[in-house]
Amino acid sequence: MSVTDWSPQPSGNAVADRAIAAIDGASGREIPGMVRSVMAGVRRYADSQGGALVTGGRLNAYTVDTALGVTELRPGLSLIVKVDRDNTAEATLNVDGSGPLPWVDAAGVRLLAGRILAGRFYNIILDADALAWRVQAGASTLDEIPGLIDLQDGVAANAADVSAKAEQTSTNAATVAQQSAAVETARAQVATNTQAVSTAATQVAQDKAAAEIARGAAVAASTQAQGAIGNNRVIKDTLAGLNAALNYPDGTIGEVVKDPGPVTATAGNGYYAKVGASGTGSWTKKSDATVPGLDARTGFIDINFLSTEGDLAHFVDAVKRLVLLITSRGYVQGIFEDPTGAPYLRDVELGLDRVANVDGDFRTWRDAIGRVMLVLAGTGHLQGRFETLEGIPYATQADIPAGLADRLNRGLSTYGLLRDAEVFSPAGLRETHKRLRVLDRLGGLLNGANCQLSMLIQGDSWSTTTMYYVQQLTQALVAKYGDAGPGWTGFGFSGTGVATGNARPDVLALTRTGSWLSYAADATNLYGTAPMPDHSAAVSTASGDTFSLQYNKPVNGPDISAIELFAIASNTATAQYRFNGGMWVPLDLTGSGFKAIGLGAIPTGSFNLQVQSLSAGAYLGGALYKSTAKGVVVHKAGASGTRSQQWASVDPAIYQASLAALAPNLLFCLGGTNSQSAYPAESERGYVQTLINRWKTALPAADICLATPPENVRVNAVRMADIAEAQRQLAHQNAITHLNLQSAFGDADNPSSYADGSARPMLDSSLIHPSYTNGAFGIADRILRLMESA
Repeated sequence: MSVTDWSPQPSGNAVADRAIAAIDGASGREIPGMVRSVMAGVRRYADSQGGALVTGGRLNAYTVDTALGVTELRPGLSLIVKVDRDNTAEATLNVDGSGPLPWVDAAGVRLLAGRILAGRFYNIILDADALAWRVQAGASTLDEIPGLIDLQDGVAANAADVSAKAEQTSTNAATVAQQSAAVETARAQVATNTQAVSTAATQVAQDKAAAEIARGAAVAASTQAQGAIGNNRVIKDTLAGLNAALNYPDGTIGEVVKDPGPVTATAGNGYYAKVGASGTGSWTKKSDATVPGLDARTGFIDINFLSTEGDLAHFVDAVKRLVLLITSRGYVQGIFEDPTGAPYLRDVELGLDRVANVDGDFRTWRDAIGRVMLVLAGTGHLQGRFETLEGIPYATQADIPAGLADRLNRGLSTYGLLRDAEVFSPAGLRETHKRLRVLDRLGGLLNGANCQLSMLIQGDSWSTTTMYYVQQLTQALVAKYGDAGPGWTGFGFSGTGVATGNARPDVLALTRTGSWLSYAADATNLYGTAPMPDHSAAVSTASGDTFSLQYNKPVNGPDISAIELFAIASNTATAQYRFNGGMWVPLDLTGSGFKAIGLGAIPTGSFNLQVQSLSAGAYLGGALYKSTAKGVVVHKAGASGTRSQQWASVDPAIYQASLAALAPNLLFCLGGTNSQSAYPAESERGYVQTLINRWKTALPAADICLATPPENVRVNAVRMADIAEAQRQLAHQNAITHLNLQSAFGDADNPSSYADGSARPMLDSSLIHPSYTNGAFGIADRILRLMESA
């Protein structure tokens, strides 16, 4: 607490600052202490306004510690800071760990490279509407007045431009003279062109006649192709199997239906044509579409070839029931009987006209022009009798209504799921729905039953930076269903020094001192590759390395009932902790593997916790703050710049133990942006399947939801739609939920329509992240609606 937290109303300052006990009824002995505390607060405020503050941080991510303990970014907050380095690109400033906001000039334009200069003093004011630190004109040297550098450069450029234009005017005069002569030449050319037009009209008439001839040839070729498909077609499970089958004439149609490899222009499932005589040649791919591909979208029975016993072929299903045979006379029969030979029937929907009791058969089906297509014989056999009106047998390809295959391909994925559906299996969030219903509607019926919903959010930078959606979602859940505490705070930090932190940094603020190791460019790296809930951790490198966590209990917020430190045990490393600057208490790090170390004697209300190493090698993942209050707790566990390949590489046993200790009811994972430029969607599917296996092992009763971000405007090797399709297949195969955020943003084929600077700026200037003011709220809205969809 500090002067920035003091109220403009005297009555509001009784407990506004813990260091100043300005309460009614205070004794005279307390007045000197209060005066000295006020003097200290004023001195800290004077330092913030007098240029005593010096920035820190790395690269273009500036930080500053004010000693004011700023906990709320509100209108009226201003500072004078001395900058320690030049900026090389658009920059951000993080004041007291409140979160990075951009530097802008007096007009609200972000400061470009070279506009923030080392050694200069800058008067910055918080623009609460734009969420930015605004640099005011006159607070530094004259050449830094916003817009003046650009104006000086513009004047010089305009002077050069005037000189160039004067020279161009002289050149233009000579050009006019040349063009006058060219006009006369053009007039002569017009006369020549008129004759050419007449000749072209005659040629058009001749081309039209030739087109009619070509159209007739195309119709004949189409008819021939249809015959080839029906009468000379080869189906193989794999491309290797098709390539080995060369004993077919030139023009034979081949289909590959279950190849495990990727579908490309030359390989994978699809439609192929034989090139070359029987016994030689090769197969050439023509299309990704196949008739079995259509079957996969509409459902099929998997049947297997069996010995023929005098017929051409027998086929049976998975339990050895005979479902299809080709007789020695060439008839196709569906004989529905069990392995003992006892016949059975199933209802079959064929879409044909039925004629009952024909020629002693039970039922006969004919097509639209009266041809017999299917017969249920008096023997109980279902027989495909392909014959003309005169009874002459024939065989042909089954017709697919024009455009149906195209519509199915557009509406369904190759796996057979709806392409554009926003959510797959919303009912899969059964535990989430139950707990929110209890909190919202049933709490009064359960005699004060203590119910909480614990939500773990994993992912990359989308789930690390709170303002990308985590903050908005958490605020909405806590406001509606109740506050169950701040939850998990991660100690790991990225290359810019930003910690994974907490979903509510205004409630639980984290700072560190010393030489902790987390992000590194070598094998010692623990950021995104550690077996903790946020895949990150920190290791001490010396005695005295310290983490400080300040819990600011909200109005009507809960007291903290328990705190657990997540660590990897060590018999050599030592550490200690204390509350509110009191006595140090040793931490028991001994043993092996994962440890959730409970802390004792936790204060009520707001308090400070310090965790300090006494040696190198103290391996800490973070702290879990628990309460017994009803409501929702959100654990933010993202790691910026990381991807599923790294998350799947961590030690599975320790990682699963950390998840079990956290014990969320809902695990929500949003990822894919960093995978786009790293590997194919098929690889993403493999890594995420590994994660799903671990999640289900550690959290057998928890809901699991995968989420895919929208397509962005960066140049990517893989489409986000392909990653979404891979994740949706995993959701179907593992009976979990999937949320595709594309519909919240717009058309995946035109991401520029929702990019920064567009009429609907859902992405920010980074090209790949959601904007704070639009995209973040769109994401939070979609997640909240899914959680409440029951």
